[in-house]
Amino acid sequence: MFDPYKNLFVFGYANGWTLWHLNTEDRLKDVLSPGWFAPAGGLRLRRGDQIHVTAVDGHAWLAVDHATPDNVAILPLSTALSPHRTAPPVPVESKAAE
Repeated sequence: MFDPYKNLFVFGYANGWTLWHLNTEDRLKDVLSPGWFAPAGGLRLRRGDQIHVTAVDGHAWLAVDHATPDNVAILPLSTALSPHRTAPPVPVESKAAE
């Protein structure tokens, strides 16, 4: 379940506009579904704010269409599904050169 206090962070702020970053283990299709951002209604999201999403299967740029204490509506600006990213990256050990 999406917890905005653990996954959504301010990346930058200027002139009443905020750039947010969201890192989630959910899939983009879920993040883009209506109501997914509802738990973030208590944050100070405003119309025009943008959110960069890093999901388990890709990335997206979103704009906040409107935000109330009960709901946040977003508009996708762009999305990019990665055919190579179906799960969180796994660290790879490298062998030292002999």
